[in-house]
Amino acid sequence: MKSTIEKLDTARRRVLNAASMVNQYKGSWGVDFCFKELDMGLTNKKGFGWESIPVITQAELKELGRDTLYQYGFGNWDGKLLMVPLWLVNFLDQDEEVVSIMNNKSTLAECDKDTRGGCLAFGFFL
Repeated sequence: MKSTIEKLDTARRRVLNAASMVNQYKGSWGVDFCFKELDMGLTNKKGFGWESIPVITQAELKELGRDTLYQYGFGNWDGKLLMVPLWLVNFLDQDEEVVSIMNNKSTLAECDKDTRGGCLAFGFFL
């Protein structure tokens, strides 16, 4: 079983590789195939050349601590709320509750995907 850090590292590599491939091959792949590859790179699903990545939970993230989460792009809103980086959204448990910078509650799946500095305006408290 992968550790939380291993899952985060795998997700980050996957996102970066997908974006890099689309950028490098966009001239020969075509728009539709580029979007298909980018879509697959931004999910945790198994696909051609992509391994499945287990869903990451808030409980797992909370075990890592604030400084480690900052290294993965989590944002600090008010010293309390940790905002979720947009690149990581599809790798997280979509049914878990998140809290907005205005203190509104939602599930990750249903929350507004508006961003502040690359992070959702939603997150969680440690």
